[in-house]
Amino acid sequence: MLFYLILFMSIMFQISSTTWFSLWVAMEMNLLSFIPLLSNPKNMLFNEGPMKYFLIQAFGSVILLMGWLMNSYSYLNNMYLFSMSNVIFYISLMLKLGAAPFHFWFPSLMENMSWLNSFLLMTWQKLGPLILLTYISKLLFFLMMSSFFSSLVGGLGGLNQVSMRKIFAYSSIGHISWLLMSLMLNELNFILYYLFYFFMMFLFSLIFYLNLISSLMQLLFYKESFYMEKFFIMLSFLSLGGMPPLSGFFVKWMILNSLLIMNIWFISFVMLFSTLINLYYYIRIFYSTMMLSNFSPMMISFKFSFKYLYLIKLIILMMMFSVLFIPIGIWVL
Repeated sequence: MLFYLILFMSIMFQISSTTWFSLWVAMEMNLLSFIPLLSNPKNMLFNEGPMKYFLIQAFGSVILLMGWLMNSYSYLNNMYLFSMSNVIFYISLMLKLGAAPFHFWFPSLMENMSWLNSFLLMTWQKLGPLILLTYISKLLFFLMMSSFFSSLVGGLGGLNQVSMRKIFAYSSIGHISWLLMSLMLNELNFILYYLFYFFMMFLFSLIFYLNLISSLMQLLFYKESFYMEKFFIMLSFLSLGGMPPLSGFFVKWMILNSLLIMNIWFISFVMLFSTLINLYYYIRIFYSTMMLSNFSPMMISFKFSFKYLYLIKLIILMMMFSVLFIPIGIWVL
């Protein structure tokens, strides 16, 4: 419990920090509090993950410090040093985020994590680097390049996966591109998209944790008697992919509309194309789960109590439909 408290407080410290040194200290507090949560003393085979995460984040912190030192010498009006320090800042933060093309550690790390830790890695651990990006001079070229690669990797990487954690890892990489573009636009777009992403990841992680789901096959072969529960899960998948009229469509439409107003056509097209790829394999899961699984003799039952079902249904319904976002969207536009 202490480590969860430090994890939460470190992000709050990052949000309220006013100097680079305090930001760096808060990020290291965050790293050192998350490492014990990844450790599993009962299974030493899974302790490769904490070491991998530590090395990646420590390397990112070293690069961040290098950029900070270069930035501190830019007072000599050396514009080359100033530009290079910004580039180094971006590289370190993209590495910490797991954004493409620095994403290779992210899916393999998530594969051996619990759903609770996966949820924290996909959401809470991304908040610090994203906040740091708002403090740096915005180099639009690097933001757009990272969004471009993250969109493609997030869309194409999940096509042939059967592990639910890897599917969500590549989905998370794809959502990073939307978060980066929303940062470039305005804070309200970023907050709305991050809140949508946070709650959808929370719902999926909760459902899969309670049902001990780790692979696509387990999701496909649930009992017929839980048809409605599978239907709600699949609708949540479609909302995550941006299917109208669900909430995922509306938050993505707000960002795309703003990008098109700014005449950023190419990145908008790539992000839309990758979203369609995501929707393709979400719909494929939807079709397989709802239409084909009833013909299989392999049936597993839900493990969690019925008292959770109605709460989960209510939260999913509140998250799925975008009518609540319409007044905010009209105000933004």
